[in-house]
Amino acid sequence: MNYKTISIIFVCSLVSCTLKNTEKEPLDVWKEYSSTFIKKHLNEKVAYVIPEGMDSLKDVPLKILYSVNIDCSTCLIKFSYWNRFGNALKEKYGISIPIVAIVRTERDCSDIESRVFEYWSGLWLYDKTDVFVEENQLYDDRFQAVLVDKDDRIRVIGNPILNEQLTKFYEKSIVMLSQEE
Repeated sequence: MNYKTISIIFVCSLVSCTLKNTEKEPLDVWKEYSSTFIKKHLNEKVAYVIPEGMDSLKDVPLKILYSVNIDCSTCLIKFSYWNRFGNALKEKYGISIPIVAIVRTERDCSDIESRVFEYWSGLWLYDKTDVFVEENQLYDDRFQAVLVDKDDRIRVIGNPILNEQLTKFYEKSIVMLSQEE
């Protein structure tokens, strides 16, 4: 081997080692992304459309808003989760707050009401222009649920369906914020 070949191999291995050391682990990337995302949204006013006749929803001290795509079969589990969450909140702490499904669909919406009532008996809003997701930049399903205060400011953000710690954090936050009222 000549000097040129050895130099190229050395430089390539040096660059390779340097690149390996600067790459972040997937968990580190997630932690950085989620931390930045949460900080950006906390205490910001949430955007959503309240239909006529539901203006009183604005006046409640706390409420949970969550997005669900009614066309997505795996998304329908959100209805069941939030129903159980609301019942548990009432049983454990005697607290009842509105849990509002913000429903969207890509299909014909003429039967939206019957489709929602098939899975959910709670409050729901039809978001035909996707205001909740778009204006709040909640494109990641892991953040499509928020606890908001009477001023519609986000106090907790995150979808706790698959995260027991986040479920407990929602509960603690609701209890704490309810006592402040």
